Amino acid sequence: MQWTDFSHDSNFIGDYGEAWLISWFFKLGVRPQKIEGEKWDLGIKINGKHIEIQCKSTLKIQSPDVYEPTGKVKRFGRYDFTVRKGAGKGNTRNYEQYDFDLLACVALDIDNVMFFTYEDLLRPNGQMLTCKKISSRQFTTSDPEKSFYKAASKLLKSKKGVY
Repeated sequence: MQWTDFSHDSNFIGDYGEAWLISWFFKLGVRPQKIEGEKWDLGIKINGKHIEIQCKSTLKIQSPDVYEPTGKVKRFGRYDFTVRKGAGKGNTRNYEQYDFDLLACVALDIDNVMFFTYEDLLRPNGQMLTCKKISSRQFTTSDPEKSFYKAASKLLKSKKGVY
């Protein structure tokens, strides 16, 4: 049997990340919904409120940590997540404010996820980032459950129309 290399297949990586996130939510006791044709990838209910989640995934770190000869980290590497519709499919467009409520950035190589609100992704001039860069240190020290509840709480306290 010959294995197929899916490491450059953006659809595979996206499906893998969504499946990983669905499993993570189930472990948390939250039942996610995936509805084909929606602008968002997964929907969940928290405190009776529906939250739409856009999932972005990567198989590996884009730029690894750099170490000094002593073994001390000289520069932390980073994970890059393209925050655009249709990324990797040749038809990219920017997300709009109500396309999703939370962005989930899934690092599949370390089995971790970080969550951000739409507002977290805005530049000072109000334009949305097209690439979310997360340092390896931030990712490896982040508690995914705390990241989720912090972003969800921020969202639910905001004036955004979560129904």
